[in-house]
Amino acid sequence: MAFTNLSAIINKAMERFATKKLLAALPFLAVTLTMIPAAEAAMLFITPAEKGDLSIGQTFEMNVQINTEGQAFNAAQATINFPKNILEVASLNYSPAATIFNFWLEEPQFSNSDGAISFVGGATNGVSGVSVPVLTITFRTKGSGGGDIVASDAAITAADGNGTNILSIIQIGRVSVNTTVVAPPPAVTKTAPAAPVAVAKADASKPKTSPVATASENAEKQKNEPLPKLAQKTADSGQNPDNAKKDGAPLAAGASGVTQFWLIFGASVLILASFMAGRLSFRLR
Repeated sequence: MAFTNLSAIINKAMERFATKKLLAALPFLAVTLTMIPAAEAAMLFITPAEKGDLSIGQTFEMNVQINTEGQAFNAAQATINFPKNILEVASLNYSPAATIFNFWLEEPQFSNSDGAISFVGGATNGVSGVSVPVLTITFRTKGSGGGDIVASDAAITAADGNGTNILSIIQIGRVSVNTTVVAPPPAVTKTAPAAPVAVAKADASKPKTSPVATASENAEKQKNEPLPKLAQKTADSGQNPDNAKKDGAPLAAGASGVTQFWLIFGASVLILASFMAGRLSFRLR
């Protein structure tokens, strides 16, 4: 009985001692907890958050941005998923003017067959802001309907030297495509330029003459020009030069032929007469 009472007294004393030590340590624990920095809530979002009344074949842009809520960060990663049955990626813009990152552990890439865009980028210095640009996506609609653009496997790393993930909110984007089809632009036909026209240069050494001569100039020129021989003969004889040209040549050709005929005929008669005279003289002997 005495042993039992002693045991109870010892236990009660130990409980009182432990309670006093805990109460003494509470102020120290409170100070320590206030010195531990709380992680800020960063948000990864897509803007515009909603894109509606789109037509099939139309292109539009959506931007991936970060709101750090005052906390500096130096790296981010994400996989952006889009409805592949109504959208396809036409291009990604992550040029220095379109992103805050200046190096990429995994450059932005996309797969239209999987409906996914992925990236892992970083900055050499910590950055913060409410609309920090990451990349710009140009989509092209290929089917009608609606769908969401969401992010998965995402992280935003604080520039605290510990790689703390400060991402807490992901805001999705939403698109809606109607059944209207955008008409393709008209085909542009290229025409070959016209060949240059060669222009003859005038000879500076020759006097310039007018291409059109007046009637009086033509008459004066014809008057001063020498007449052809046949025209000169007909002019001297008072005949019309045109008639001489038409009739003179055939007449001259005919007269020459008749003269030759009579000469040959006369010579033949003389030869025949001489032959007959010789035979007659031979008989008389």
